[in-house]
Amino acid sequence: MENAARKKQSDDKSPKIVDHLTSKYVKDGEAVTLSCRIIGAKKFDVVWLHNNKEIKPSKDFQYTSEANIYKLIIAEIFPEDSGTYTCEAFNDAGESYSSCTLSVLGKKLMIINRLIKKSAFDELHFNFYLHFSSFKRRAEKPSVRDIPTICNSE
Repeated sequence: MENAARKKQSDDKSPKIVDHLTSKYVKDGEAVTLSCRIIGAKKFDVVWLHNNKEIKPSKDFQYTSEANIYKLIIAEIFPEDSGTYTCEAFNDAGESYSSCTLSVLGKKLMIINRLIKKSAFDELHFNFYLHFSSFKRRAEKPSVRDIPTICNSE
């Protein structure tokens, strides 16, 4: 009887992740959900890892599954939560895993990012204004061909 039970277990397929985790940038304090779709096996276990260390389910880090979608829900993310996240599915027949990187933008980084975007836009606008002004003095109209010159002028 024991051999029959072992045979039945070994007939199961290994789990296979078919929709993988996606790396992303997230803002400090946001809720974050990571998800992947796992098929193939009838029975398997799933664990989530952060920088190769198992994440124990808690109110801050919840494991959920519905149909074949497995999720890690992080209630509130902090800069120290940045790193590599891995979903690992396994049974006696084999294992499958998917990893991604979460980069948490702290408040200082978000401000710097906004300033860089604003600075780049202001520079483009200023260069366009200078270039367009030179056309006005020459009584010519700028054309679409002039855009690379406008964007690359200093």
